[in-house]
Amino acid sequence: MKIFAYGLRLLHPCAVAAVFLLFVGQALAAGPDRQSVYLTVAGPLEVIRQGADHVVRLRGAAIYQTTGEPLTAQSYMSVGEPDDGFDAVLLRRGLGNVDCPVVYDLITVGADGKSAL
Repeated sequence: MKIFAYGLRLLHPCAVAAVFLLFVGQALAAGPDRQSVYLTVAGPLEVIRQGADHVVRLRGAAIYQTTGEPLTAQSYMSVGEPDDGFDAVLLRRGLGNVDCPVVYDLITVGADGKSAL
């Protein structure tokens, strides 16, 4: 009987630690997922998936967001010189069916940090 009680005493901290690690792992897995990163003249432009939503961030600030639609960066182009040029990223959103048609958006980013959609 003493061996059984000693085994339960050892098992209890291990079980608590295992449950804690399970919940921490799930929380980390549910966090934002960076889909792509482009180094533009104004700084990094990121496409981040957060569950079913997507956010486009320039230097960490959100400049575009979709809700419930898939979003992917299709192509990247740089025009002009780094001091006075701009970069453009073509975004594709939607599934391509009747409920969620495909739409293309073009985001341009200037060296001054301003962006346009």
